[in-house]
Amino acid sequence: MFTISRLFILFLKFLCGVILLQAVWYLLRWPVIAWDTDVWFHLDYGRYILEHRTIPQSTYFSFIDPPLPLIDYAWLFQVVVYALHSVWGYEGLIAWRTVVFIALTGLLWRFVFQDASTPRRAMWAMFLWVCCCLVLVSRGVFVRPHMVSYVMLAAFLLILEHGRRSRLLLPLLAVVWCNMHSMAFPLLGLISIAYGAEWVVNRGRRKDRLLGLSLGLSVLAMLATPHDLLRLLTRIPSSDLMLDYVRELKPVSWELLSSLQFRDLIPDHQTILNVWFFLSVTAVAVLLTRRRIRLSHLLLWGGGVGLLPSGWRFQHELMILTLPLLRAFAFSGELAPSPSPPRPLSLVLIGALALIPMACLNETFVPRSAYPVSRQQLPVGVVAFLKTVDAGGRLMHHPNTGGYLRWTLWPRYQIFMDMESPGLPDRYYYWVTRAFEDADLLKTFLATHDPSFISVPIARKRFPELIASYPDYVLVFFDDEEALYVNRRHHPQVAEAHALHGVNPFALAEKSVEELKKHVADELAFRYLAKLLTVDPGCEITNHLAAIAYEQDGAYDKMLPHAEAIIESYPESSTGYELKARALHKLGALDEALSAYQLAWERSDKAARVGLGRTIGLLYLAHQQHAEAYRWLRASLDLFSSETDQDDARALIDAARGAGKLREAKRFSTLLIE
Repeated sequence: MFTISRLFILFLKFLCGVILLQAVWYLLRWPVIAWDTDVWFHLDYGRYILEHRTIPQSTYFSFIDPPLPLIDYAWLFQVVVYALHSVWGYEGLIAWRTVVFIALTGLLWRFVFQDASTPRRAMWAMFLWVCCCLVLVSRGVFVRPHMVSYVMLAAFLLILEHGRRSRLLLPLLAVVWCNMHSMAFPLLGLISIAYGAEWVVNRGRRKDRLLGLSLGLSVLAMLATPHDLLRLLTRIPSSDLMLDYVRELKPVSWELLSSLQFRDLIPDHQTILNVWFFLSVTAVAVLLTRRRIRLSHLLLWGGGVGLLPSGWRFQHELMILTLPLLRAFAFSGELAPSPSPPRPLSLVLIGALALIPMACLNETFVPRSAYPVSRQQLPVGVVAFLKTVDAGGRLMHHPNTGGYLRWTLWPRYQIFMDMESPGLPDRYYYWVTRAFEDADLLKTFLATHDPSFISVPIARKRFPELIASYPDYVLVFFDDEEALYVNRRHHPQVAEAHALHGVNPFALAEKSVEELKKHVADELAFRYLAKLLTVDPGCEITNHLAAIAYEQDGAYDKMLPHAEAIIESYPESSTGYELKARALHKLGALDEALSAYQLAWERSDKAARVGLGRTIGLLYLAHQQHAEAYRWLRASLDLFSSETDQDDARALIDAARGAGKLREAKRFSTLLIE
């Protein structure tokens, strides 16, 4: 029989399903982005393992001599993702991360809604699940083994808390977990200690030999890996200097924990984590005072809090570890005692609990970049050039792109290092990153390693000055992220055939219109455009240069292919849409131009929107669409700003009159000088 309470609980579960479907939809449509470049060295390891039938033991991809010892702490994960990529490409990786997220949220849903038999319990269950979903979906966009670790952690807690008959599965899960990700060792140890200690304390009141056996076998599963356990644990990164350059290993500060940030009533992920943390502290205090806290929950909470000094990324592990505690606290008689039907206030809370997550997901997944993999922060053009010339050799580069470079260029080219931290001394990272801006370090690096190529981020504006002291290194290519130099002693043919004289990609890094026009005016520099675009047809800088050149010549139809190329490579950028709009406007295609201008406006920052809004308004006014002209001009023009002249004010007045807003037109007219 369906009572009101039962229907209400089913409705809450339905809302959770809607939120999950929205998150899954966004994950499936979200591309692989180099916000975290680990995915590419994981792919490279997986390829190496399957091709060589062995797990790598040293830095085979690097020209560091002698090679450094290496521990591949996620070999099974790497084999899985490489196999998926080899069959389905990046779409396979997107499907993988989505399935893993569904498994994680499904386990958490099963956990929190277990015994949620009253409306208040169900409301608390929905609150806990929604918080986990919103926070963990931001981690789910990365193709990394930590998501598998979250799934295994959730599975362990579900079985230990509610799956008494499934406990013999724990050792099998532990074997998979330990080979998927090295974080299994501290987390598995913490879980075993927490529930093992509780089992020992309660053995006189409840005999559960299956629990002790499953926990013991799970601990032994740590040995079921290709690595020596002691060696693996001692290779986990612990350098204090790593905290200066690996963001996710920075410890959680009280300042961070105490921050609350909202945008249009929508909390950011850190705010949700902070609320969760202090709610867990409250739960511990209340349950300890009333002597109703379980030992396992207390130990899980303490262990999770103990992870926070090791890095802010461990806040996500803390969230899952404290879920049993918060569920027990929320389901306790003090917080959820009543089985009564929901009241109007409950419906208001549920509405907020459903709408805020949906808005939060919308904020998380915009703007969307090129699919299935984004060019953002990747030297796509440099890689294409190196593959084209196929010269081979040692490549000096920034470690951030090391994983992508070794995945795309090895074994023809050897890199220096990537961002896989275990086993790599801090001095290597310091040395190569500072060498792009420090003359002494650059001199030492070049003398020691004599690289065949140097790929340097174009944001390092001082590098041209430094490399000028070494005439053997010649600029031969650049893309939106990096500039490439070749050592003419190693590859004289490449230097002679591809040298770029009179081009300064470092000045183009900020993509200022003035600098772009300066390069277009330089015939020597402009001459290289066709060659650069042949190798990298999706580069924003070179397409922007070509579009400006055609615009200055009045060849507006020839602007369009370059605008479309930018839109295809960077759909999240306003540049391509604005170039397209300008070309269409000059070609007389008003409706299409207005549509492109509005797409550019949506992708622009606040400062750029002012100019674009003015342009859109004037375009509407020129075609007698006064209502739209007034809307755009009124929103974009500040009549008291020094950047707004009398012509702009007159345009606003004309738009107001044409739109029938005579009072506003009269008021604005008082500002004009007749």
